[in-house]
Amino acid sequence: MLEDFVQSDFERLLASTGGAHVSIFMPTRREANYRAEDILRLKHLLQQAEKELASGWLRSTEVPSFLAPISSLLTDESFWSGRQEGLAIFLSPSEMHTFRFDNPVEERLEISRGFVVRPLMVAMSEPLKALVLSLSENKIQLYSLDEHSIEVVAVPDLPESMEVALNYTAVDRGQQVHTGSVVRGRKGSGVFHGQGGVADTHKDDLQAFFRLVDEALTKRIHGTGRPLIVACVEASFPIYRQVSSHGECDLLHLAGNFDYAKPEDLRRKAWPMLKEWQDTTRHATADRLRKNLDTGLASDRVGVILPAAFTGRIDTLFYARDAVLLGQFDPLQQTVVVFERKPVDFTPYNSDLIETAIQQVLAHRGRVYAAATEDLPGGGPFAALFRY
Repeated sequence: MLEDFVQSDFERLLASTGGAHVSIFMPTRREANYRAEDILRLKHLLQQAEKELASGWLRSTEVPSFLAPISSLLTDESFWSGRQEGLAIFLSPSEMHTFRFDNPVEERLEISRGFVVRPLMVAMSEPLKALVLSLSENKIQLYSLDEHSIEVVAVPDLPESMEVALNYTAVDRGQQVHTGSVVRGRKGSGVFHGQGGVADTHKDDLQAFFRLVDEALTKRIHGTGRPLIVACVEASFPIYRQVSSHGECDLLHLAGNFDYAKPEDLRRKAWPMLKEWQDTTRHATADRLRKNLDTGLASDRVGVILPAAFTGRIDTLFYARDAVLLGQFDPLQQTVVVFERKPVDFTPYNSDLIETAIQQVLAHRGRVYAAATEDLPGGGPFAALFRY
């Protein structure tokens, strides 16, 4: 069964190491009459994988059984019934995952000792997309938005309202109690409010409620790199911002009450804000990077960027969309070797160094931008702005 890619999957893919890992990316067509063509494309990629695995990764007799989970997809009618523009398949000795995307992905086969995630960055970020959280005490809904569409995003454990989340029960007209309200994962005893006391405690209740909302969102959207537009009344946004684990620079506010707004109306109001945010943020970050290349707060040198990526120093990484930098990095010795051609035996630190940097920046909650080589700050295949 195909899975919709969620942000927690980045962490799951990055955590898998050891043994042969097959990463397959391919464009697909939505129209049913292209099904045979797409199946043939996957079949050819499987044939390539068989040859490469048998050339040093596995015994030739082991290859068919290893690739059997992917091979079974060729005749799985249900697998090809719900189709989008891009497909990614990940296979290791212990697991297989398949993901689909609204945007095409370039055809690519990679076999290494960890999954390759770099092509996902393009699929997830182009065209420009954002997450929109319609937030109020009475209704919570998350959407995925781009220039032409807005879709509901399912979020497990997302509270439906403050009343439900904090277990409010009415006592009388002048007094109210909420039982078992959760603050930082702990249940407390009933809290009573007399007349005139509601305003004093309302902010605390909102913080507790918004914290529950943020905890559910973090599990669902962490690692996306997409901004979060919070659609709510003016008074609620500062309170949500205090408890949100979303990056401060990636948290936007669309003022208003959207409890009864149609999703398309929300998209029309949010899109101009998103476009302005992208242009401003990306250009400002690139300018900061260029100005700080010689100050120690930024670099375009491979030997500086790789160690910084592994220690979580990188705030933003720009990389050349089509560049590949084969090499080896040892995080213990802090040494980098760049290869002129791909070596036969890849280790976890012997791979595309741009891919390695991207993985580490994402793992440490940094931001990653793909760019054309001519638009890249600095003169290398990638450049980084440091947190410190």
